[in-house]
Amino acid sequence: MGIKKLFAGFVVAMSVALAGSIAPAGAASSVKAPVYKPVTPKAWTWSPTFNKAKFDSSIIKLSSPSDWKLTPKAAKLITGLPTLSNIDLRTWAEPIGNQGGVQSCVSWTAAYALLGWWENKSKNITSDEWFNPMSVYSVTRKPEDRGSWPKDAFNRITTIGAVKAADYSVDEFTFGHTPTGTELLKGLPYRFSSWRPLYANPNPYDGGGSAGASMIKNELRAGRPVAIASRVYNDFTSMGAKSSGFVYSKSSTAVYRGLHAMLAIGYSPSGLLLQNSWGTGFGDKGYVRVSWSYVNDDIFEADVADGVS
Repeated sequence: MGIKKLFAGFVVAMSVALAGSIAPAGAASSVKAPVYKPVTPKAWTWSPTFNKAKFDSSIIKLSSPSDWKLTPKAAKLITGLPTLSNIDLRTWAEPIGNQGGVQSCVSWTAAYALLGWWENKSKNITSDEWFNPMSVYSVTRKPEDRGSWPKDAFNRITTIGAVKAADYSVDEFTFGHTPTGTELLKGLPYRFSSWRPLYANPNPYDGGGSAGASMIKNELRAGRPVAIASRVYNDFTSMGAKSSGFVYSKSSTAVYRGLHAMLAIGYSPSGLLLQNSWGTGFGDKGYVRVSWSYVNDDIFEADVADGVS
């Protein structure tokens, strides 16, 4: 395992986030032996007058503070890009995890899945090592268990890093623990070298359309997984196990349930391949391929890391 130079001093910026994710009810005892339980949120209907400061206690509305938005000018720049029919970056993926009942999908996506992917590829961690999402979520979440913003998670990982599970004193569900100075030093070698928002659309969280889909494909084609945030519906949250050939496309009667973060790790003509954090009982052993119509309509934010420091 490669050892990286530690910086002598650093400042930890504690922030309070405003939103989060949907999580399945219940918690697995270990990320190595996940247990999937379907989410059972209360009924909720989106309204254009929705106040982001008010939360339904059973589901979390993920909102992005990013100032970047998919503009017509930016969309024009990426149209007409060459495409490859199939990309699959799962070679360096971490095992499918389970966020349990904690509203921590952003941290599972950014710290566990994406940082883990880059550190695996760079051979900086061994096959049995993984990053505890709570080392990021604990200081980027809204008070109590109200989720976090992608921007906060990516900034934290880029400046401070994430802590490996073996070096963190609590499990992957204990969000109330504040990392100690010793734990923070253990995480400092494991950071993104930089990160970039591809696009981020505000409330009502419209998808990025075909231009946004092209941006995601372009990054995957270049060998960079993409953290995405999307609207999710009852036929997604209750999906359960599916075959490898299954492609999710929301039904005409789908009911909106909230917002969720996942890692885009490949694509094919039929859709975008996502790594979820709801255990191996969800989708195809924890992965799900979503249709391009879903990508265009419902993935409202996409962020990418350029590597690790």
